[in-house]
Amino acid sequence: MAKILYRARDAAGNKKQGYIEAATLEAAREALLAKGLSDPQFFNEPGVAALREDLASLSPAQAQQQAAFELRIRERPGYSTFIRELLRRQRWLLAIDAVLLLWGLWSGDGWLCLAAVLLFAGSVLWPIWKFRDVQRYNDMLRSFALGEWSRALALISELKAGGGKPLLMRSDFAFREAYIHIRSGETTLARETERLDRLHAELEASAPGMFDMRYASLCAAANDGAGVVAAMRRALLLNSSDSSRLVDVANSEARFGSIEQAEAVLKKAQDCVQQEMAQPFIDWTRGLIALRRNQSEAETHLAEAMRGFMVYAANPAVLGAVGLCGGAYAIALARNGRRKEARDVVRQVSPVLKAHGDHALMTLLRFEMKKAEGAKAEV
Repeated sequence: MAKILYRARDAAGNKKQGYIEAATLEAAREALLAKGLSDPQFFNEPGVAALREDLASLSPAQAQQQAAFELRIRERPGYSTFIRELLRRQRWLLAIDAVLLLWGLWSGDGWLCLAAVLLFAGSVLWPIWKFRDVQRYNDMLRSFALGEWSRALALISELKAGGGKPLLMRSDFAFREAYIHIRSGETTLARETERLDRLHAELEASAPGMFDMRYASLCAAANDGAGVVAAMRRALLLNSSDSSRLVDVANSEARFGSIEQAEAVLKKAQDCVQQEMAQPFIDWTRGLIALRRNQSEAETHLAEAMRGFMVYAANPAVLGAVGLCGGAYAIALARNGRRKEARDVVRQVSPVLKAHGDHALMTLLRFEMKKAEGAKAEV
């Protein structure tokens, strides 16, 4: 069963965090409320959490420690957060190491000094060296979002080296490579679909619908909007009890499908505001619906979405959503006569838009910007 990362408050108002075993966010929420916790917030969806293989061997105390660290590294990613956590966890070993080193220096015992050096290398230097993979992964996400395809592929190749990666990572690398190949015109959606078929059964066994959710991104890379919607609908059908998928399905409907369907799905997704980053996606979806109906409030919803995404700006995984949402926001601004603000937004998200903007979005953006420029010239 999925171990979902959460943060909540106890009866005294203190923050608590950990992993809760549950098949859905609703079940996770009910389980936490039954434990006397309130205001739960979740940081991964059950489908992804089910693929975590690294938590199975942790004791309750270790799981609590790991949850606290994951939340800190999400808020402040980088070496400084990792090193502080490492030193905190290894403080007793470091104390022993210091005693060995001082004893060795005082007694002139070279073997004790060597033991102290080896202990320090194993407990501190080696984990820092291994943390390079996390930094590489974040660099890969950033390069991927910005359309730096060659660098992203090179980083994926480095991350894959040595094998033995868990299914979550292997599937992520495979789908990102496929996306890049399709987006850069090196291959077709059909060919990449055939190549990825080997992952289908393995992913579905662990997380039903996860393959289709990732496959939707490949349809987006191929500018197949209907394929995106169909894949997301399949993903929801395969695990209809997982409400965390409702926001993604509603967003895909608002972008490429039926706005009536988008509204209907969005109404069912209100519980998802308890999941990290759900609210900006909800605001983005509302803005897209209003945009397609040519309603002026699209600007308000999309502005709120952009503000929500900016809270997570340090996380490179958010860059793609920021760029696509920013493109829609620029369209809304241009329609409302705010040409300069629209151009500023486009300038800020231009690399992401160029890399990931779908044909419909980019065509409408160019049309509205030209229309706004024409209106300005007439004035």
